[in-house]
Amino acid sequence: DSNEAVAASRRENAVNRAREPFEFALSNNWVKVSVKEPGVYCITYDDLYNSGIDPSQVDPSTLRLFSNAPLPQPDSITNGGSFRDDYHMEPISIMVKSSVGSFMPGDSLIFYALGVNNWSDYIDPSSTKKEYLRHPYSNENVYWLTWGGSFGGVPHRMTDRQLSYSGNYDITVDSYTARVHIERDILYDSEHADNRWYWRYLNPGGGTTFIDGVTLSDVKSPNGLLRTIAYGPYKFSHLSNSAQFFLNNSNVGSTSWTVSYQYNPGAMKIFEGKVSNLVNGTNYFKVVKPEDNAMYIQWYELFYERMLKASGGRLDFFGPDTAAVAHFELSGFGSDDVLLFDVTDYREPVVLRGFRRSADSLLYNDTLTGSSVHYYAVSRSSLMKPSISYRSVQSLRDDPVCPDMLIIYNRRFKDAALELKSYREGHLAGVADPVVKAVDIEDVYDNFSGGLKDPVAIRNYLKFLYDHFSLAGSPVLKYVLLVGQGTHDQRDILHRGNDLVPLYMNIYYSGEKEAVEDEDFFTKLDDGIDHIQDVAIGRLAVLTEHEANAWVDRIIDYEEHPEYGSWKDKIVIVADDEFSSNRDDDFIFMLDAEELSSRSGPFPTCADIKKVYLHAYPFVGGVKPDAKRDLIKEWSDGAVIVNYSGHGSPLQMADERVMMNSDIYSLTNGARRPIYLAFSCSIGNLDSPYQRSMAENMVNFDGGGAIGTICAAAPTYGYPNSVLNSEFYYTLFMSKDSTGTLPIGLALQLAKVKVVSSSGFEQNNAKYILLGDPSMVLAFPGVVTRHQTGGSDTLSTGYRYEVNGAVTMFGDVDEGFNGNADVIVQEAPNNITENLERDGINYTISYSLPGNVLFRGTSDVLHGLFNVSFVVPKRCRTGFGARIRSYVSTDGMDGAGAVDTLVIRESQGVPPNSGPPKINMHFAGMATKVKSGAMLIADIFDDDGIAIIGSEPQNSIFLDFDDSGFPIFITDYFTYDHGSYTKGTIKYPLSSGIEPGRHSVVLKAFDNLGISSTDTLDFEIVSDSLYQVTDVFNFPNPFSKGTNFVFQLSDPADIVLDVYNVSGFLIWHKTMLGLEGFNSIFWDGRDL
Repeated sequence: DSNEAVAASRRENAVNRAREPFEFALSNNWVKVSVKEPGVYCITYDDLYNSGIDPSQVDPSTLRLFSNAPLPQPDSITNGGSFRDDYHMEPISIMVKSSVGSFMPGDSLIFYALGVNNWSDYIDPSSTKKEYLRHPYSNENVYWLTWGGSFGGVPHRMTDRQLSYSGNYDITVDSYTARVHIERDILYDSEHADNRWYWRYLNPGGGTTFIDGVTLSDVKSPNGLLRTIAYGPYKFSHLSNSAQFFLNNSNVGSTSWTVSYQYNPGAMKIFEGKVSNLVNGTNYFKVVKPEDNAMYIQWYELFYERMLKASGGRLDFFGPDTAAVAHFELSGFGSDDVLLFDVTDYREPVVLRGFRRSADSLLYNDTLTGSSVHYYAVSRSSLMKPSISYRSVQSLRDDPVCPDMLIIYNRRFKDAALELKSYREGHLAGVADPVVKAVDIEDVYDNFSGGLKDPVAIRNYLKFLYDHFSLAGSPVLKYVLLVGQGTHDQRDILHRGNDLVPLYMNIYYSGEKEAVEDEDFFTKLDDGIDHIQDVAIGRLAVLTEHEANAWVDRIIDYEEHPEYGSWKDKIVIVADDEFSSNRDDDFIFMLDAEELSSRSGPFPTCADIKKVYLHAYPFVGGVKPDAKRDLIKEWSDGAVIVNYSGHGSPLQMADERVMMNSDIYSLTNGARRPIYLAFSCSIGNLDSPYQRSMAENMVNFDGGGAIGTICAAAPTYGYPNSVLNSEFYYTLFMSKDSTGTLPIGLALQLAKVKVVSSSGFEQNNAKYILLGDPSMVLAFPGVVTRHQTGGSDTLSTGYRYEVNGAVTMFGDVDEGFNGNADVIVQEAPNNITENLERDGINYTISYSLPGNVLFRGTSDVLHGLFNVSFVVPKRCRTGFGARIRSYVSTDGMDGAGAVDTLVIRESQGVPPNSGPPKINMHFAGMATKVKSGAMLIADIFDDDGIAIIGSEPQNSIFLDFDDSGFPIFITDYFTYDHGSYTKGTIKYPLSSGIEPGRHSVVLKAFDNLGISSTDTLDFEIVSDSLYQVTDVFNFPNPFSKGTNFVFQLSDPADIVLDVYNVSGFLIWHKTMLGLEGFNSIFWDGRDL
């Protein structure tokens, strides 16, 4: 499109034009051919027709087949890693049966294919015969069929080699070494299985025996070889384990192994033992281990001599490793035509001719040179059928334009990816005329891993773009977003379909208990040994179309149509306490939080910092419910950042359970979503195929949660965590006096670069993954407000002050700003020092909690200016660090600012008091009969303002129901009227637990000088199931100039009032909508 053209014209395109076009650029006709097992396959006219192709338009002479070895891409990043700029698919020789210039009924294409799982010598004949290769990501191998196009050279066809069936020979071959690999991936272990999957667990105190049967046929000799693997999970009580192995109840041998705490696949023991009791039919493999040992059953193999007899019309075998003329005797083919191939080179199979058929046998002589020859014989009726599908394939390697942002998506989420692409083309921070591309993950596989599912294909694509496109000497690509959940069930063993855009699992980090989800791997793109990210990356971990569409909609609304409010500059800092399962003096989390939130820390001065320090909350049993309550409240009210440091797991924050996975569904913050950062272990675990982590659920819950998360996917370490935590915010925020931020993914990328460059910690950094759009900018207010308090930074208790504020743009008052201002004044912070003893050691701990709010009011902003007045309460905390904060908003713009250097001092005198607060308590409509949940309203007025600090009863507002003596503090429900510091309202919903019947309630409030007053209200709770009309009368009565019909409703209702005369005739009719509480209808009486 034109946007791409404009941007591309400004770019230095570094593509090597001498590089040959990739295969997909040379033809418009492509058929994806998928196979599961090695063998000879056939594609017919009908197969092409049924896949949507007109075979008559196919010129058989131009048919070509391409593929690569079914191996995972090499996952090294050293010196460019697995990416090869000269990568091409390999041509595969085929046999085409066609006599005319178009593909007609009866025509066919025959080819030899490798499966996705193979013995290593199927790929490389010189390799060991004892290595069985299983592709870790894909269930099918892929071949690509094409025709026509602009390819050079002649299409590859199978050649013939002539055999003989007569003459002298040195040896007779009527058997071969058959190999059987039996492996079942059923159960999952993130730590100790060789590929994270295993068959069965023999646990300590549980089962000691495993038995499995395998059927063998045409066994020539009872002698053979048994191989298996011995390993198991880490158990502190038993590091050393052992097992005995049996075949058909005969002891083959035993082995022992030691399991280390860290993930150590090299410690797995391969057991190999000779057997002499193989039988035709079922052979039983048995494992026996001591009762208190632990072992995973993963796989076993049998090697044995089998007769050269076809099974199901197919025979796949290797000739002997000897130099001789060999006479081969094959049987079991019936009377059908048989094809014989030399498939030693799987890319260039050779058709063998000249053999002799005798009954169901096939006889031939062949000259062996000492190297194994791989033969494959198949009857025509037993040729296998591949899965084929016509594909329109884009050649990403020949794309002339590089995007600034790349979105790679699972096709399930195409609509969401394209919606975000369209938005980002006009809204990409720091990029003029951005180019954004959305690419199907299948296209990435097709171009960079031969069509096989492989996470390294993602890195290969990014490496290609990074190396070949630059602007002013810097790579064009800046952001990468992966759209789709990844798990370690890449082959969908559990049939849950939840690995949609695969993770890269790094097994090379030392000292880890498990492989690590490493998104950084995709973006380490420099040559040499690269330790740092070169591109910002994030992931939308979504499973359903709804999740993807909803998350993208939230991202766009978050940036374009945010819900304005003071939540946009609120930062919630959560710190674990010193208690854990193995120590009670781990104060580092709170101390790190203190450093972050200090005046010298990275957060802007305007930030409203809320602290939830578990140390400051009491235990109830083993948990701290008050801390959970406060965290959920602060989160539900909305925040721009929630930062946690402490212990954690995929399912909870802190041993004291300050938040559990299930608590996420209690959050009600809606669109007021923070970015959630947890510098803790595994809260962002991604790879489990069984359950989602807290981080994944937080970003996918519709009712609330987070707009994005930065959390660790694996266990991490304390000091590296604190370094990255701090560096992230120093990178994110541009200055203490500014509200500007970098995009979150860029901030994380640069923070990791700084940490690695200065401190190392590459391994710990890699565990922190962004779930979210890396180009998204936080919803911090856009402009800055300034404040003055009458020229003095010192405030005296009991006195009134005026705050004059201004909205500034580039340092000047923004006279075009007209809107509203929310102003909050806080008392001095609560600086706490504690002397504690832990296990006989004395500690002195100091920390600070934010000062309570002493005033919370609103004002108009006119031409960029606003002012409010407030009274400093007599009962408030004095000292340095009192704050005035403001948040301003108008259509499409908002701002924030603060001054935090105020001093509150206790005044020596007592200012004159105008009297106690005036309180008027009532229900809506002045009702006296209400239902539970009704809104209790109190209007409060005092010239000296209302005390709302809430730190003690004398500066709080509270209720007492029915003289219970148990006050209910409702200070947080108080709101000053707009523009006022003397008058405000409380709206408090009655508890549903109040019993029906008569009640009284007393409300008590104090003014800022310490004078209190009360108001009492009598009322009646009526049953929720009853609708009541009560207190019906008219006044005046008798009347001459009209009367009012008065009545009380328990609920809103449609009202019909009919007036009849003494003779029973209707003389007046009136309808209206009645409200809860007292209602009145006036009648002038003229209808009499």
